[in-house]
Amino acid sequence: MKQLTGKLLIIVFLTFGSVATFADGLLVEHSHTVEEARISVDSKTETSGVLTASLLECDNCSANEYSYDGSTVFLNQFGARKAIEELPKWSGSRAMFHFRLADKHIEQLQILP
Repeated sequence: MKQLTGKLLIIVFLTFGSVATFADGLLVEHSHTVEEARISVDSKTETSGVLTASLLECDNCSANEYSYDGSTVFLNQFGARKAIEELPKWSGSRAMFHFRLADKHIEQLQILP
């Protein structure tokens, strides 16, 4: 019982500490997720290149370019991990991806069904 009380106190402290951080405006967004976009892939090498994404939820938005490389996690429409070398085959597909804001590098990309 004593261990449970200690753990609950830690959880409460961390929760209020996080809320206070958000309230102070110290939250900085380091990455962003694009939920649905039509992708066009231009590979520079076998494992790296540029992905151009057109948002499907925004008719007036222009396409944006993002980079990818061997560190990018690539998932097919069923959630199975695939080799990044297969990404150019999926050019023209719909995808969801997570990227770093600082350099627009894609960390994870999943093809949508």
